[in-house]
Amino acid sequence: MKKIIPWFGKQETVICDGVCSKAWGINNRPKTEDEKFWRADGDLGEAPADPGTYEGGEGKPCSTMNNDPELMNKWCVRECERCYFESENSVRDFSAVVAL
Repeated sequence: MKKIIPWFGKQETVICDGVCSKAWGINNRPKTEDEKFWRADGDLGEAPADPGTYEGGEGKPCSTMNNDPELMNKWCVRECERCYFESENSVRDFSAVVAL
């Protein structure tokens, strides 16, 4: 999913894989014992619908967005580990552990 958002005075394209049911947030996603990697989706159950983190008063939009980019909000951009700026070109594949 893609959405163009205003970001510090310019337009940025944000990309997300839309798997909100597995989005824990960068501060809450479980890590490996050595805390160098995020655990893979297959090692985890469903992420909480409300992980308890907020950005600009906005929380995780829902547990499944049904591929509707309009539901993306500030939480997605600042907290979601599955979301990234297109200019960063940093796709994360959560089918395996992901380096922090």
